[in-house]
Amino acid sequence: MHLTPYATYGKGSLFSPVSDYGSGSNPLAGSETAPTPEIVHMYEAGLRYDTPNLYLSADYFYQKVNDAFSFYENYLTGTSYYANQGGFLVRGVEVAGKARLTPAVTLSGNFSYNNTDYTDSAFEFVTLANDQFGYAFKGTPFSNTPTYLANIALDYDKGPWTAELSAQYTGRENQTYDILTPNDPQSMLSGATTTDLQNTNDPNFIFNFNASYKIPVNTHRIKSLKVIFTALNIFDVHYYTYKYNSELASGGVYSILPQYESGLIGPPRSLQLDLVAKF
Repeated sequence: MHLTPYATYGKGSLFSPVSDYGSGSNPLAGSETAPTPEIVHMYEAGLRYDTPNLYLSADYFYQKVNDAFSFYENYLTGTSYYANQGGFLVRGVEVAGKARLTPAVTLSGNFSYNNTDYTDSAFEFVTLANDQFGYAFKGTPFSNTPTYLANIALDYDKGPWTAELSAQYTGRENQTYDILTPNDPQSMLSGATTTDLQNTNDPNFIFNFNASYKIPVNTHRIKSLKVIFTALNIFDVHYYTYKYNSELASGGVYSILPQYESGLIGPPRSLQLDLVAKF
């Protein structure tokens, strides 16, 4: 039977980092202990079609985290506050496929739609890389998380030659900005980073290519010799992997305008030629 339906369910717990178990105040949780474990609920259901020349799959995924970790650092008093006030929801659709066009040529690709929301408001990191700490508001999406992602690749593999031409699409994603509290500069939210609902990082479409040739060798010293050529971002697309808005701070108070935009620039076009030998 080539067509296979499947479904999975999981429930787990994630304990807080060891550093959270140190001494310190924890008034948000009502005690001086570390946060309790996060509770993770995961669901997935889909269909898979699998033959030697054609593979197709599609599924829906759903993940909800209750009692997510949250913390706040008070730099004036040197106190850390830990609690389980956060929560978030991730769900979406994934589609993938691979077709063998000839014995030497295959075409493959995948696509995903991602929908994210914070289900509770709390102090926490608001980026996937955990590099921007701030405040997550209930009902807002994650930043730095594209709604759409897609990949497609054409592969050739015959004899000493291999080659692949691939393309990757990254959809729009929300930026972040720093909260301003000019009427209350000592507010706990002053300078906190949060999801920007007005500005997004533009989508991008990147093409890559790589090829290799295995050189015939006949020596007891070298077992194999291969030449590899790699070209990334072939069309030299200028894009940002992430962008965010910030404010200048004066005396630790984030209330100085105007905002300025920062970002991480995506790698430009690069060409690389390698010679790999196995002894």
